[in-house]
Amino acid sequence: MHLACALTLGVCSVAQPAQAKSAVWMEGTWSLDAQSSTSLDPVLRAMGYGWIARKVMSSLAVKQVIRATGRGISFRVITRFTDEAIVLPVDNRWAIGKNLDGGTTERRSRWLGNGDALLTEDRFPQGLMTTARRRVSDGVFHEEVTFKAPGKAPVRAVRVFRRQRGSDGR
Repeated sequence: MHLACALTLGVCSVAQPAQAKSAVWMEGTWSLDAQSSTSLDPVLRAMGYGWIARKVMSSLAVKQVIRATGRGISFRVITRFTDEAIVLPVDNRWAIGKNLDGGTTERRSRWLGNGDALLTEDRFPQGLMTTARRRVSDGVFHEEVTFKAPGKAPVRAVRVFRRQRGSDGR
């Protein structure tokens, strides 16, 4: 099962202290609020996934356990099919990134503005995927996934994540 397109994550790298500091708001356990999210199907379709794979990926319950580390931001993504922890570097350098399905992509990540958003770009053979993780409130962040294939209009989905109570000591 290819989960990489929906669950963009990366490989280890050295993070700057200020970058790890920006991740404090992200730390904790987050659950996907599927009812408040938009459909991921258009993004998955643009990436070339078949109907069955799109339906399965779009219906998964997703939990993310996020921690700042000395190497970047650690994302542990838990679904019915996977329980993988991968570190996403935030040094804005292109590097080979590991996907949750074991494949690879060229990837870079960086903090935007005052640290309330983390932008990740992934180069796939089919096009460029950007994932902006934006803080909405202390208990909510949006994962805005956009895919742009050459010669085609971009497609977008917004996944809403809510903090699980007690997951960060609050």
